[in-house]
Amino acid sequence: MLPKLARIHSTDATNREIARWYLAALQKTGASDQAVYDRLLQVDPSERDSIEQLANLTF
Repeated sequence: MLPKLARIHSTDATNREIARWYLAALQKTGASDQAVYDRLLQVDPSERDSIEQLANLTF
């Protein structure tokens, strides 16, 4: 887990964005970080859809 991401707050847009991309990247590789995922969803349950959308992107 990325240590700074453990302190995700609803007003901290930068950490939320980093966590979103981090979790999407992990999802693409078949890995996960449940602690960060749970914390992000505590802050905003709609992040689940955002992570899914990012994970489904192809570059």
